[in-house]
Amino acid sequence: MYFTPEMVAGIIIAIIGSQGFWAFILYKVQKHDHKKDITTRTNLAILHDLVYKYTRKAIARGYTTFYEFDNTTTLYELYKEYGGNGTGAELYAEFCKLPKHYDWMGDKGNDKRNENENH
Repeated sequence: MYFTPEMVAGIIIAIIGSQGFWAFILYKVQKHDHKKDITTRTNLAILHDLVYKYTRKAIARGYTTFYEFDNTTTLYELYKEYGGNGTGAELYAEFCKLPKHYDWMGDKGNDKRNENENH
C-alpha cells in the first residue's frame, strides 16, 4: 500500500490529536520522574547514613584523620546538594572542630587548610 504525503499527515494529526497518545506520553514522563525521585531519595539516604556513621565515630573517638575529614566533608557537601534536610549539620559542625591526626597509613592530608592543625 502506498501512502501519499496527505495520508501520512492525516495519520500523524490523528495520532497527535488523540487522547490516548497524550495519556501515554504523560504516563512515560511520570514513570521516568518517579524513577528519578527514587534514585535521588536512595542517594540521599546513603549519603545521610555515611555522614552520620563517620561523624559519630570520629566524635566518639575524639579526633579525625585528614583522610576521614576530607572524605566526610565531600559526602556532607553532596548530602546538602541533594537536598539533605540539615539533620546532620550539628553533627558535622562538631566533627569539623575535632583535632585532625595523620592516620596509621601515613596519610599526609590532602587539604592544605588542615596543615596547621594539631597532629
